Amino acid sequence: MHEVPVILSSQSGLLAGWRECAAGLANWRIVHLEGSAVLRRRYARSMFGQFWLTLSTAASIVILGGVWTLLWKQPAREIFAYIAVSMILWNFMSTLVTEGAGVFVASAHSLTNQGLAASTYVYALLYRNMLILAHDAVVIAVVLAVHGGVGAGALLFLPGFALALVAGFCVSYLAGMLCARYRDMILFTSTLMQLMFYVTPVLWKRDFLPPRFEWIAHANPFAAFLAIMRDPLLGLAPEPAAWAYALACAAGLVLVTLLVAGAVRRRLIYWL
Repeated sequence: MHEVPVILSSQSGLLAGWRECAAGLANWRIVHLEGSAVLRRRYARSMFGQFWLTLSTAASIVILGGVWTLLWKQPAREIFAYIAVSMILWNFMSTLVTEGAGVFVASAHSLTNQGLAASTYVYALLYRNMLILAHDAVVIAVVLAVHGGVGAGALLFLPGFALALVAGFCVSYLAGMLCARYRDMILFTSTLMQLMFYVTPVLWKRDFLPPRFEWIAHANPFAAFLAIMRDPLLGLAPEPAAWAYALACAAGLVLVTLLVAGAVRRRLIYWL
């Protein structure tokens, strides 16, 4: 007898969450303005403008690649390609989480005065980081050209990237909601992502781990999303287990995000 109201409540919550996310996407013009305005302000009156992003990324990769080549005695072409792709994709994922934690707090004035769907600002965050990734893609292209180019298998990067975008939107939304309610979680999220960097195969390869510690990489969801995007670009076939893990994580995140968006969308302004 009590199951029917619960099911109906869940369905209405999912529908309300879907409407909230769809309303934010409908504000695509504001998404573009909000997402690009931050970069324009940050690099205003700069000679190289937003390409400072590309230059700083390239310098970091050159230094790290050189050091890691000397330490691990790895072929330079191989290790540079691995570090370049890994670092750039990790920065993309990590920034979505850390900036997502404060996305609603940073947009408090607009949220309380303009009445836009909260998801609008999450889409703007996603769009801004896609622009940054597009700048850094120049570095990836150069490194992969030196590495030997890419084959047709590199097209598998596209579904992997699409899945990472879905998961990134959900994590940013959930982190933003949580951190708007509990402000200490903003600092906790930043610290957590710093720790996750060390246990994610970004600057090291999974086969560097002793067999008894391989579970660290297998249990890490960031490692799965990184693998399904990075491996095709490096001419490797992503492991089916990585795809299965990433799909399961994305599906769970979508479900939770819709429920949370539907349940707390009207309470958010009282937390700001």
